[in-house]
Amino acid sequence: MLSSLMSTADVVNLEDFLEIRCSNNSNEQVYFQWQGEAYAQLPGESQTRVFDMLGMNVARCFKVENEVYLSSREVQIYLQPYTGRVIDKWLNPWTGEILPVMHVANSPVQVRFGEGLQLQSKTTSTNRQTILSSVTLSYPNPLADDPIYKPYDPKKLYQASELFQFHYDDDNKKNAGISWSRVSGFLPWMKMGDK
Repeated sequence: MLSSLMSTADVVNLEDFLEIRCSNNSNEQVYFQWQGEAYAQLPGESQTRVFDMLGMNVARCFKVENEVYLSSREVQIYLQPYTGRVIDKWLNPWTGEILPVMHVANSPVQVRFGEGLQLQSKTTSTNRQTILSSVTLSYPNPLADDPIYKPYDPKKLYQASELFQFHYDDDNKKNAGISWSRVSGFLPWMKMGDK
């Protein structure tokens, strides 16, 4: 029984991944949209749904000599849970403070892929594959040394993990979707200091 539940794995090369994530045509832009919920949890407490979110990414891939680049822009807006209304102010449930919301506008988001890129895909259902890709982030926090931002984010390192799943059809890699999860500390605008 267990063997029938286990998925088979295939290797996805760079050309296939470009077709799934972007396009092999460097002039073609590909759009992905996501929506979901954000939760926070302090030690010893239950999870709190702090807001919902809606985002969009537009990307294209292109080659320069033996390397492939993904260049994209993305926006993400924070929404009131259950109503879907865009929020400009947020009530911090731990401090009671009302804070201005800083939505996300990442431009550019750029990634370089080497020619030898190989990812593993797993069969998840009939004619459907999933690629798992985990990105761990750890870099100096530009807010840490400015005393003005100490109540917002005094940690020396920004650390997070972004967990992607790319879903696609065996016979049509253009029929693709993305699932995304992020694990990180509180966002600086939430004014939770070093929690």
